[in-house]
Amino acid sequence: MTQQEQIVHIAGFADISKAAAGRLLKEIVKMIAVEVMTTGRFNLVDLGVFRLKQRAGGLRSNPRQPGVRVAVAPYKTVVFRPSKHLKAAVKE
Repeated sequence: MTQQEQIVHIAGFADISKAAAGRLLKEIVKMIAVEVMTTGRFNLVDLGVFRLKQRAGGLRSNPRQPGVRVAVAPYKTVVFRPSKHLKAAVKE
């Protein structure tokens, strides 16, 4: 589902304009990002948990030059763990 399709769906469901639905969607994404960066996690009920995870650095293979190893610094990434409800809905 594209962002535009999400906006149209939200606008139709909530009976609001597309512009308001677009602002709402952007604010929700911003809220999730801020919460993950400040607390390290965001729980979206019946959907799952977004969590900040620290990845280790080290030597990795360079995809452009397979024989060359490249040093990669440690970095943070966001991971998502689906809820039991979401897993069950997908299995049906």
